[in-house]
Amino acid sequence: MVGDTPELVFPFDQTQGGVGGSILESNSPPPGAGGTLIYLNAEGDLDGVLGRISGAGGTVTKPRTAIGPYGFIGTFKDTEGNNIGLHSRT
Repeated sequence: MVGDTPELVFPFDQTQGGVGGSILESNSPPPGAGGTLIYLNAEGDLDGVLGRISGAGGTVTKPRTAIGPYGFIGTFKDTEGNNIGLHSRT
């Protein structure tokens, strides 16, 4: 759970170069035309990645936001209108 939001976490072993992830049940963005919101790993450079988005033609839609013990997220809209999330533990 993230707050009151149900979550499924895909475990991984970071020491083995694995990549994990999670799925959250949410109405934001709504299913369908809003599409699925995918979070990419920006470990160690979330602020740097968010800082380059507008220069590349995208729009930051959620600045660095704490998500409790799970770290931080941010979201942006790319040049084609896709919503993409970023995650970092730091």
